[in-house]
Amino acid sequence: MENAKMRKTAVVMDKILKVIQGIAAACGIVYLIFIALTLLLGEKMVAAANSISLGPLKLMLKDDFTLLNPSTWKISTAIGLVFGTVALAVVVYAIRLIRKVLEPMKEGRPFHTGVSNMIKKLAWVALLGGAVVRVSQTAAEIAEIKACEFTVLFNENVFTDYSFNYMIDINFIVTACVLFFLSYVFRYGEELQRESDETL
Repeated sequence: MENAKMRKTAVVMDKILKVIQGIAAACGIVYLIFIALTLLLGEKMVAAANSISLGPLKLMLKDDFTLLNPSTWKISTAIGLVFGTVALAVVVYAIRLIRKVLEPMKEGRPFHTGVSNMIKKLAWVALLGGAVVRVSQTAAEIAEIKACEFTVLFNENVFTDYSFNYMIDINFIVTACVLFFLSYVFRYGEELQRESDETL
């Protein structure tokens, strides 16, 4: 009975992940299109902008007022889109690995040979992909802030400078550690399964 539940759950999870994987891949293609449009039409997009977002802060601008340096904004937006595409590629690859882990589970064989290696690969993707995504996100945010001309917004007699404070999120390291631990548990399960099969 438990084996049937596991197979059913694995099938449902695989279907959901397949849809998410398709959406992430489609978003990656859209990002690539936006990168091209940004590089071609960047200055025109800045001229048409009447607001600017800085994290949770959104500033509405007068019709004849701009805070953005058009050429710098174009580059910073392209950088952000490139890093977004990289993040989506990491997500697509991670989902592909998870679906490979689910394959034997759909057949009722959770400790099939190779599952532990797939989980270990997933741990490396979480660790390295998480680091790349965090660094990329920081670089994109710094580039966005550099595109803004704060001296125009703030009175120079009141503000002498501005700084950028960023907290690094290391949840991806914890996730990777848990996945590495799971890979060892599944490796042990594979050995037990192999010994059981040899006994029979």
